[in-house]
Amino acid sequence: MIDLKKLFVCAVVAGVASYAHSASAEDQVDIKGITWTELERVPLAGSPKREEILGIAVIEPGVTVELHIHEDYEVGYLLDGEFSLETEGEAVRTFKAGDSYAILPRKAHAATSTGKTAVKELVTYIVEAGKPLAEPPKK
Repeated sequence: MIDLKKLFVCAVVAGVASYAHSASAEDQVDIKGITWTELERVPLAGSPKREEILGIAVIEPGVTVELHIHEDYEVGYLLDGEFSLETEGEAVRTFKAGDSYAILPRKAHAATSTGKTAVKELVTYIVEAGKPLAEPPKK
């Protein structure tokens, strides 16, 4: 039996790998601990003021990403490595290559790369056009 989720992820990863994209300044996320490469940014269907962003996030072994939020959902698929995720109001969760996760809008969170190899994840976000992808949580 074909696992459709894995087939879809393989297709996306193959497409991403074949897409030669050099990151520009606007592609970068100013969150300490993450190296971000934006792969695609498209208008969200039915909502011209919002965009969907697809990218690769890399966190080196032993690095903890600073606490931050996103205005809308973060949905990711772990391609390589292992990390623990601390999310406001939730128990710490751990993920390894092949796992997926979702973070609710405006939930403060931080991740720590816990394996021997860098975390590499395929991540998608929905944001208001022109707004930052991530920001520090409001106090």
